[in-house]
Amino acid sequence: MHIPGYSVNWGIKGRVLFLALVPALIIAAGLTIYDITTRLRDIEQALHERGFAIVRQLSPASEFGVFSGNYDLLTRLTLSTLQEADVTAVAITNADGGILATSGHYLASPALGRDSPAKPGVIEQADALIFSAPIFQSQTEVERYLDTSPQTSEPKDEARVLGHVIVEISRQPSIARKNQLILNSLLITLTGLALAALLALRMARQVSGPILTLAGAVARIGKGDLATRIQTKASGEIAILERGVNNMSIALKAVQDAQEERRAILATVLDSLDALVYVADMQNHEILFLNKFAQESFGNVTGKICWQALQSNQSGPCAFCTNAKLLKQDGTPGEPVIWEFQNTINQHWYLIQDSAIKWVDGRIVRLEIATDITESKKNERRLRQLEQEIMEISEREREHIGHELHDGLGQQLTGIAFLSKALAQKLITKNLKEAADGTQIVTLINQAISETRQLARGLQPVEIEEHGLMSALEELAGNIEKMYSISCKLTSNNPVALRDSAAANHLYRIAQEAISNAIKHGHAKHISIELSAPQGKIRLTIRDDGSGFQTDLNTTDNGMGLQIMRYRANMIGAKIDIESKPGNGTRITASL
Repeated sequence: MHIPGYSVNWGIKGRVLFLALVPALIIAAGLTIYDITTRLRDIEQALHERGFAIVRQLSPASEFGVFSGNYDLLTRLTLSTLQEADVTAVAITNADGGILATSGHYLASPALGRDSPAKPGVIEQADALIFSAPIFQSQTEVERYLDTSPQTSEPKDEARVLGHVIVEISRQPSIARKNQLILNSLLITLTGLALAALLALRMARQVSGPILTLAGAVARIGKGDLATRIQTKASGEIAILERGVNNMSIALKAVQDAQEERRAILATVLDSLDALVYVADMQNHEILFLNKFAQESFGNVTGKICWQALQSNQSGPCAFCTNAKLLKQDGTPGEPVIWEFQNTINQHWYLIQDSAIKWVDGRIVRLEIATDITESKKNERRLRQLEQEIMEISEREREHIGHELHDGLGQQLTGIAFLSKALAQKLITKNLKEAADGTQIVTLINQAISETRQLARGLQPVEIEEHGLMSALEELAGNIEKMYSISCKLTSNNPVALRDSAAANHLYRIAQEAISNAIKHGHAKHISIELSAPQGKIRLTIRDDGSGFQTDLNTTDNGMGLQIMRYRANMIGAKIDIESKPGNGTRITASL
């Protein structure tokens, strides 16, 4: 029977016959081999036992003839033994191996002498077995009684070997019995196998029809025809199998409908996202899926290579590919990777979340969800520009107020101080009691001048000249030591020149903020400020021995001071590194 679209290598009948006959063949072969080998071993063992029994009986019977030299007696013994079944030759030898009597065909005597083993033995040949046994001289109680020599308690010597008996037994009768045994066993086995084959063929005919019908139905179901139903009118296990296949088809149809519904829901959700979603193979980078948003941005590039279809000017996998970061050491999916990137084709900025997931076929793939943040980036740049403008305006206002305090109010206070000092001198000259008040006024005015200058210095700490930053940092270190009674030193092996006044002011503010944090939050007792210019770059480092903090926290948790330092560094294009651990102090480095 042949069903289109369904093929079996041997056919169902062949399979049933195979399953029915092979076990029977294996069992029959095993039993036959076991029976043959057991019975062959029994035949061979019986032949050996019979040969040993003959030589053991002949050996003591030959003792007197060998001892007395009665060759007639020995000849009669050999002739008598020759009458035994399968015995073809008999010989009796003396202790030196010389033949004393023989019957049957000529028997080449084995090398038996005085040094031969004192026990029966056998030599196996292809067509015969040659058995031998020693002839011992026995000592009777009468001989010992007649012996007049003194008796001792020493043990007796072993019995003396007088000679050997040799019997040859033919193996031809036993070989014939063995061959007949093998032939009979094979005939019985083949008869049993023939009967088993007839039964198996009949069973195959009864089973193959319904099974072929079931196989055809399963093949149609496997091709997606889930409306297939079976009616074989069979009974027993075949009927149970028929109902099972029909129920399976119904269940698969329900699962298929549910999957289609879920697939439609998932497609609707993914296509409604304002984000690019695609799946790519992590080995060959083939794109396996794109949602509607991705297709509108880059076209339907399913089946193409991601670094060729989604990027430009790429000769191989992207250097920024996150595949290696998405898997654990054992190859299983790890934590998602979130990053930002500007696409090289449309120049849009995307906030990307990459994850390793298991695909429908079981392989590990990369799922990428990319949200377009181009407008956010533009707004961020505008905000940064606005912040920079505000910072620049603030710095200019600081400079302006500092100049006004120094050049305006400071000069006026200086003039008042001179006039007050002159007035105080006049009062002292006239020896008036108001002279002390005049002197105190001069002192207060001078203090006001000093505070005005210090305030102006704080608003514009760095002078315009190229070495103004070093001077300002040195003055800052001195003021910190006076105000807080801690160690604060500026270290600079060589003079560092910085002509950019804005950059110098921002670096000064970074140092000022770092020192303030070290004192207020870290309770530092020793602070060092290092200013250097390695390879033409400006490097400012502030170290302290305070309590330190965790640097792996996010920016907002680290505090406003660190945010301000990072912002100032970004304003002048500098890079800022913060190293700190609880209990080990802090090191902040700004490189320009």
